[in-house]
Amino acid sequence: MRQRRKRLPRQKPPRRFLRDNRRKLLVAFGSIVLLLTALIVRLTYINVSSGETYTRQVLSQLNYNSTTIPYRRGDITDRNGTILATSEKVYNLILDAYVLNNSKVKETGDCVDPTLDILEEYFGLEKSYVQDILDENPESRYIVMLQDLTYDEVEPYYSLINSEEEADQEVSQYIKGIWFEDDYIRRYPYNTLACDVIGFTVDGNVGTYGIEQYYNDVLNGVDGREYGYLTEETDLERTTIAPVNGENVQLTIDVNIQRIIEEKIWEFNEAIGSMNTAVIVMDSNNGEILGMASYPVYNLNDPRDLSNYYTDEELEEYTDEEQTVIYNELWRNFVISDTYEPGSTAKVFTVAAALDEDIVKSTDTFVCDGGERFEDGNSYTSIPCNGLHGTLDLAGALMHSCNDALMQIGAAMGKSTFIKYQSEFNFGQLTNIDLPGEASASTLLYNEDNMGPVELATNSFGQGFNATAIQVAAAFCSVVNGGSYYQPHMVSQISTESGSIVETMESELMRTTVSQETSEFIKDALLKTVGEYQSDGSLLQGSGSYAYIEGYTIAGKTGTAEKRPLTDGKCTVSFLSCAPAENPEVVVYVVIDEPQTADQGVSSLATIMSRKIYEELLPYLQIFSDSASDTDETETETETTQSETAESETGESETSESETGESETGTDESAGSSSSVTTSGSSTFAWPHLTDEEKNQVILEYLGMSNSVESRSDVRPGAETVEEMRAQEAAEAESETDESETDESQSDESQSDESESDTSEQ
Repeated sequence: MRQRRKRLPRQKPPRRFLRDNRRKLLVAFGSIVLLLTALIVRLTYINVSSGETYTRQVLSQLNYNSTTIPYRRGDITDRNGTILATSEKVYNLILDAYVLNNSKVKETGDCVDPTLDILEEYFGLEKSYVQDILDENPESRYIVMLQDLTYDEVEPYYSLINSEEEADQEVSQYIKGIWFEDDYIRRYPYNTLACDVIGFTVDGNVGTYGIEQYYNDVLNGVDGREYGYLTEETDLERTTIAPVNGENVQLTIDVNIQRIIEEKIWEFNEAIGSMNTAVIVMDSNNGEILGMASYPVYNLNDPRDLSNYYTDEELEEYTDEEQTVIYNELWRNFVISDTYEPGSTAKVFTVAAALDEDIVKSTDTFVCDGGERFEDGNSYTSIPCNGLHGTLDLAGALMHSCNDALMQIGAAMGKSTFIKYQSEFNFGQLTNIDLPGEASASTLLYNEDNMGPVELATNSFGQGFNATAIQVAAAFCSVVNGGSYYQPHMVSQISTESGSIVETMESELMRTTVSQETSEFIKDALLKTVGEYQSDGSLLQGSGSYAYIEGYTIAGKTGTAEKRPLTDGKCTVSFLSCAPAENPEVVVYVVIDEPQTADQGVSSLATIMSRKIYEELLPYLQIFSDSASDTDETETETETTQSETAESETGESETSESETGESETGTDESAGSSSSVTTSGSSTFAWPHLTDEEKNQVILEYLGMSNSVESRSDVRPGAETVEEMRAQEAAEAESETDESETDESQSDESQSDESESDTSEQ
């Protein structure tokens, strides 16, 4: 019989043990809760206090797997919306060597070979060339094979890839590792037009010179980005941050006016040539620049192309430093960056200041006896006039550009008043035009401490101080518009790519320079300087007669300034004018620096160019011819009157500057015989006496009446500066050699003396 086993009673754990375990569990649980709470609090604190910082850090780290989406640089347009600079979308062909080398069918060559075939067929890349790149960069994900491809160049490839034709799909399925990156390239539809104003870009979107540089931050935008990241479910997500395109800049210039002045500049330089030729057309009533150009020019689409001025062989002779000088001179804007002595155009400002200060009256007369003499200590300085004008009234002093009369006016003003008005007209100061590289010429003006009677005399007729073309033009606008000096400006408004206006540039009135009464007198005197019919039907003209156009009222002043050293015979000639004279709408300023003629001091060259500009400019601005005479005289009778009047004027001793054909600062020489010629397509003019046959030939050539100009020579930008640099370097080298030889000679003499001394001691 089985013996039943006695079941022992189950022992309960001690209560103390249970209490200890429960306590430990509670402590552990509490600790975990506290830690989680602290973690949540900490994360919340970090998110609130530094969340933005960490977000930026994370986003910045996304560059590794991101693609940049380039922004589009804003357009530059003229006042009517004509595009002068734009960004054209292009494509860069990118090769992903890693994908191509690691394609699943690489072993059979079915991927690599078709891809290389397509690159050669559609883009002209030789298979061997591409294969070498693949071998050299097997792991690269980004190899730029071609840049700046147009849509027309990539469209055939896209057509193949997207084709639904079975034959095309059979080819395209094996093409791997090719993709296109969007980009933009700057284009200038008109090549050289307004190159000094617009400027160009380098290194992508970095503006250089002109509007491109001055408004670089406005034209530029912000790149976008497309990047990928893994979600919590490890799915690949792509996010795109759109680029912010640049804003558009609308200029005040008119492309048609710009064409007119550039054609006339080109025409002059083809016929005659110069170191620099510049023209400004301004709205006389608000400071807007309607046209600005200078010569030489360059192609904005290829700014480093010097083939118009130098051969490849000539360029090879220049060092990199010398070529940099050449480029800088080619790219600089003469109108705002170069200073020169304005010559007799400055007489306008001297007379206006004297009138406004009531120092002279319009009825005052002046006796020109050929010049003025100034005492300078124990010596005397004589400054000649450009003629013997006899007795002139104030208007006559301007008409005949009499230096003697202006020196008398300057002396009456005194240096304090003269310097005050130089400042009022903004000479020696920046105009703050919205273009880079403006010169102020502040160090090239006299002050009360260093201006003596001689300096005051020469300054009064435009010699002895420097100015920029934009300073002269802006000051003249204030004189002829009633005294309002407006800051010259190039931009009228800034807008978004959708056309919304961001900013409108209002004309800024800076100061009042002269009274309305003074302005009216100046305009009337300068109208007579160019040509005005008198009550008897005769045509009264002064030194600006070349600019006269039948039926129009043009007021203007010639200018000739001798460049230093005076013995070189180099000059800057100019013509400063406005139209219509009674209520000016435009100011035209023509400056020709060193015209390539035997005698450079012929301001008539600038006057002729001005007339040619006005002949097209005024009709374009809808300023139409209005006959200055109400008589029913025939054209022949009018021409006879003009010729007889001019011949009468040239027979008198009060010979004008243009009639003598001399530099305004030159010596008084006897004039030659009179002459009168007729220009094709315009009225008859009484041309000045021409004592130099070559000068006569050059002027006739410019008028289209001759086939050759023997004195014509090609001017190459920067060449003269480079030659001066080389001459200076040679002089310095020679000086160093001389000093070295002198030192050696002194050393030899010293050694010889020591030897003689030793011999004597022995």
